[in-house]
Amino acid sequence: MDREHRCRTGRVWSLVCGLALLTALGGGSRATAQQPTETYPAFEAIWLDGTRKSATAIENWTGDGSQATLAGRKLFASPDYVQSLRNTTLPQRPATGPFIEFVQGDIFSGALVGRIPSADPAAEPVLLVRPEMPVDLRGADRRETISLRADWIRRIVWTRDAREQLRPATVFRRDGSSLEFQRLRYQPDGVQLLTDNQVVHCPWDELAEVHLPAVPWWNLYAREVAALSPDLQSPMIRLTTAAGTRMTTSGARFQLWNRSPQPTLADSHHVIQPAWSHDVLCLRRADVRQYLVTSPVSVPLSVIEPVRSVHQPVFSKLLNHWTRDGSARGGPLLSGGQEFRWGIGVCAGHELDFPLPASATQLTTGLGLDQAAGGGCIRGRVEWASGKSTDDRRVLYETEVLTGRGTNARTCSVELPGPEGDAATLRLIADAVTTDAPSTADPFDIRDFCDWLEPRLVLRPETWQTRVAAAVPASYAALSGWKIDGQLGRDWKPLTQWDAAARPYPAFRHEWVLPGFPVSLTRVLNVPRTGSLRWQIQMHRASRAAGCRLDLSVNQRPIIRQPLAELGGEGPPAPLTIDLAGYAGRQLQMELRLVPLAGETRIVFAGANFEATALPTNP
Repeated sequence: MDREHRCRTGRVWSLVCGLALLTALGGGSRATAQQPTETYPAFEAIWLDGTRKSATAIENWTGDGSQATLAGRKLFASPDYVQSLRNTTLPQRPATGPFIEFVQGDIFSGALVGRIPSADPAAEPVLLVRPEMPVDLRGADRRETISLRADWIRRIVWTRDAREQLRPATVFRRDGSSLEFQRLRYQPDGVQLLTDNQVVHCPWDELAEVHLPAVPWWNLYAREVAALSPDLQSPMIRLTTAAGTRMTTSGARFQLWNRSPQPTLADSHHVIQPAWSHDVLCLRRADVRQYLVTSPVSVPLSVIEPVRSVHQPVFSKLLNHWTRDGSARGGPLLSGGQEFRWGIGVCAGHELDFPLPASATQLTTGLGLDQAAGGGCIRGRVEWASGKSTDDRRVLYETEVLTGRGTNARTCSVELPGPEGDAATLRLIADAVTTDAPSTADPFDIRDFCDWLEPRLVLRPETWQTRVAAAVPASYAALSGWKIDGQLGRDWKPLTQWDAAARPYPAFRHEWVLPGFPVSLTRVLNVPRTGSLRWQIQMHRASRAAGCRLDLSVNQRPIIRQPLAELGGEGPPAPLTIDLAGYAGRQLQMELRLVPLAGETRIVFAGANFEATALPTNP
């Protein structure tokens, strides 16, 4: 009888705990949905020195934003950049599909509908996405599709609701079935999958989601920095809209386009170009909820893809995911009476492992219970492992027991052990404290909503610059497959120029500065056996740049030696064309040697390909 009584008591207690958790979830959702009755300032800015200012409007925001001010202080003036700028009148909402999610955390609202054909099977696929959000200037013709680079994609979602858990290398169909694959190839009308035992074609209209295979995160971040801030001097700017989309650009690719001398929010558009986009994107300033401005060597941890995510629930099995820049329930990061600008939300009992590059030197983070839960009890811990063995894990930091009824926000700054290559990992642990919790705390993991608050990794600039320089050729479509001799910053350097007069849309032009010394580009070229074998080189001298000569060699034999034509306002000159019919089916060593004729010069290189393949309009 006693045993039966204990069993019934246990079942009742489990039911009570489960109902309490559901109540916490529901109550939190209702609290988030309530609209404040007070009148808040429209904009709030926080600088690196901790200064916080609020005002109802931003003054003098034009062009690159260097003159924009909030409450009398400049926002984007180098080197005193604002760290965050938020429109407090816009709520935070998670993104809904269809959308494209990128490896570094960006989200673009749109449906994948095709790809641009290419004669080069080794070239990075360029995908066509139909936007589901405004990306055009007001009054301009609407673009039907935007061209995106496939290598940067984490997952593709066609349906409104997206899965919480990521399953790399898996396709989910609309009929509820799923299929794991080894390789994926984009086709104009769908995807072709190589599985363990067959090749499967899935049309676009049969797909619900595609989760791409995992890629080394730091390799892609090096490519992103190489494209956006190759000298590490231009800040990274991450724009988050009220609809949950996120886009990362840099100060070099960040312009404000106003329709009138005294524009309203509705008349202003941000013109940006993320590293994953072939096209410029025009975002309405009225839609942007937050701008996060960081150095390329100060990386928000929430943009990094974990290599391991493990949840050990008692009653929180439904919350077995982590949330980027939001709480475990999907709302903003609220803890200790304030909203935080970025971070990671989990339910206690969750461990996250993040990869570390050799250049990582320091971690700073806060930890607290999400105040919308109204309770809970957690303990946070930060661990480091070299990755060389299973028993070398070190505890770098551990909090005391934190409760929702106390002062629950804690911060730490820890130095990371010496470089271990890219094998080292950082582990964030949110402990549910089920055995030694205070008597006033909730039992088990009820209301244990943990927020990692504004965590960031600091990188050593010298070693990170070396890695970025090595990633430059892979970061520009025009340089795909090429090797550049010389040292970045000394013998050559990328330069982004804003071209407001370009049509039909303003553009960011990519130039290459040569200080005055010859530079060579080399690559191996596989010549097709059939088709057009006329190889076209789109290389010109930038407008008003000093003279430069191009020496072209094939298998170390000089073929062409001539001055580069200047790029004028009437469009690019005709490409340099050579006939490779005599080399059909062969592999060639190509060299483009650039020789400045009068000191520093600037070059525009839009790529080289066979005549049948369209070249990118803005590589």
